[in-house]
Amino acid sequence: MTRVLAGILGDLGAEVIKIEHPIRGDDTRAWGPPYATYNEESGKQGPGESAYFLGVNRNKKSLGLSFQHKSGVEILHKLAEECDVLVENYLPGALKKYDMDYDTLAKINPGLIYASITGYGQTGPYSSRAGYDVMVEAEMGLMHITGHRDGPPAKVGVAITDLTTGLYTSNSVMAALLGRAKTGRGQHLDVSLADCQVASLANIASSCLISGKADTGRWGTAHPSIVPYKGFQTKDGSVMLGGGNDRLYGVMCDKLGRPEWIKDPRFVTNADRVKHRDELEELVETVTRTKTTQEWLDVLEGSGMPYAAINDIQGTLQHEHKGDDCANDYEALSYCWGDVRRHQRLIEIDGRAFPVGENLQGALQNLRRSDRPRLLWIDAICINQRDAEERNEQVRMMLEIYGAAKEVVAWLGPSTQHTSIGMSLLVDIKNGRREGEEPSWTALPPQLVKDGLMDIAARQYFTRLWVVQETAIAKRVILACGQYSITWENKITEALRFLRSLKAASLSPEWRVSDMKVDLSPLINLLQMQLDTGPQYAVWEETRPLPDLLEIAYDTRHRKTSDMRDQLYALVTLLYRRRPSLASEFKIDYTMSVEETYEQLQTTVQNSDLSRGHEVSRNNLCSQDNLQQKVNEAVVSAASMRDDAQIEGEELVPSSHKTVNSTRGEVLRTDQFEALDRAKEFLTENHVAEAAEQLEQLAFSLRNLSCEKSVA
Repeated sequence: MTRVLAGILGDLGAEVIKIEHPIRGDDTRAWGPPYATYNEESGKQGPGESAYFLGVNRNKKSLGLSFQHKSGVEILHKLAEECDVLVENYLPGALKKYDMDYDTLAKINPGLIYASITGYGQTGPYSSRAGYDVMVEAEMGLMHITGHRDGPPAKVGVAITDLTTGLYTSNSVMAALLGRAKTGRGQHLDVSLADCQVASLANIASSCLISGKADTGRWGTAHPSIVPYKGFQTKDGSVMLGGGNDRLYGVMCDKLGRPEWIKDPRFVTNADRVKHRDELEELVETVTRTKTTQEWLDVLEGSGMPYAAINDIQGTLQHEHKGDDCANDYEALSYCWGDVRRHQRLIEIDGRAFPVGENLQGALQNLRRSDRPRLLWIDAICINQRDAEERNEQVRMMLEIYGAAKEVVAWLGPSTQHTSIGMSLLVDIKNGRREGEEPSWTALPPQLVKDGLMDIAARQYFTRLWVVQETAIAKRVILACGQYSITWENKITEALRFLRSLKAASLSPEWRVSDMKVDLSPLINLLQMQLDTGPQYAVWEETRPLPDLLEIAYDTRHRKTSDMRDQLYALVTLLYRRRPSLASEFKIDYTMSVEETYEQLQTTVQNSDLSRGHEVSRNNLCSQDNLQQKVNEAVVSAASMRDDAQIEGEELVPSSHKTVNSTRGEVLRTDQFEALDRAKEFLTENHVAEAAEQLEQLAFSLRNLSCEKSVA
């Protein structure tokens, strides 16, 4: 029972530490099959983790301790001293000999909420008896009213007494915490399965008290006081119909094609229908058997009466309605999985178990404490890399989930001793400063500043390909590191200010990137990907060049991925925020080769964007901005495609500086850079047609280069 209760408290934001036997662990670990098998890299032996254990122990950290050893009790006392709530389900008085009873722990922590959950309570003639869900279900009446009509008693399909007791206890804990806020004192909660089960009999108990009968009997799916209100067989299953009042009964008759039943003297009122229950139910089932369940669902759709298919569990888990409540208002969480070999956990997605590292657990634990409306997460590592269709869907899902999310939380991992300085510096950079004002970090020792920025910039998050792309298409981004966070809206003035300040800081003589031995470009490029270029850009700062997507592509090539197509598809996500129409025209298909994928991206950019550049030439400012994007977009795929492309500094390398590096390969040819430079000059002078011609020459040259590489 405590397993259920603590899971609810975890849902509400509590950090839950579960104490288990140090050798065999929780009993439910052995309650199988089925089991979620261990990952081969974990090195663990055995069938795996039981589905039962996983189902009732969400949100919890496990700690193996023995009450038999003094050191174990001392550790528990230290935990109790810091905790808000302790939940236990031992027999009354059993923990006293270990100094773990309420009186002992209340002296250590007077504000402790101590919840004792037993079968029959702390007092009374049955208090010393152990109680499992099914035993209490039998003894306290629930089993006797459950089952088919005229059949034997049956237990409910899930441990419903445990679940209801968990809900009662969680409410009691909440009330106790409110009480402590007023009085400063904790309290001992005495909750029993027996009490909660009797309370949950609700109207059935009330009926028996008033009628004097033993109980209302067993009714299967039917209701003792309402007719028709039960499950009826169809051609291929069952459908539940609820004629809860005379009006709804009339709706049901119309939908079944039997309006004459409405005025039938036997069925006019609910009292009449209860009296003639068997006759009416037989008539209804004669009709429902003529169609399939889905056909009846289609007939009843929009009728206003309660109805439902009787689904099995798989049907429930795959139900189309599941999750729809978060379709219009949710957050996305972007994170790296961390070292799963040392910190092994398993989750199941679409029937497959995936290892979850400590980093995800920390992210969920930290972010669950806030009042954000929704939390979704996705990562390419979950995808079966050998399944092309699944990989195709991954890219589409990324665009949909992260593009529509209210905000994206980029989880950088837990904090360290340097995190506060690093995040504070980034906050200072983001907020900007007045002209002539010294940055706040000039008063700090140089080594502290270096360590702080290195702590943030060297995070694993910035080395993964897909997680960076996720934040590129977000409306609002929160960089979270431990308890620290930075938030910015996708507004151009704020993003540009952040970008300009960060570049200035990273290139200043005092804080040169090379001296810090860490590359801050991932942070810079993250902001570049955020920029929505448009007319307001030129108004805000006419002299600053537009963000260069070629720089971003160059940095993207170094992200961790084994498939060049991933890099090309990542570029589609980069374009999504700026050019959603282009992204929608591009076909995600991992059955194509790298060369075919590159050709498709290039062709899409040429045919779609360059032609549109001519169409908008009437508006000089928009044309200039849009065609500048086309300059970047026309070469971005080639830059990502070619392993030997080279860029130096913030701007494209001037043609006079082209070199050949034996370890890096040949750079873009001089004629290609000259074509790009000429296009930019034409754009500066607003000669749209001439600029487009240069772009077409550049695209043709890049396409030939790709073909040459393919032949080689």
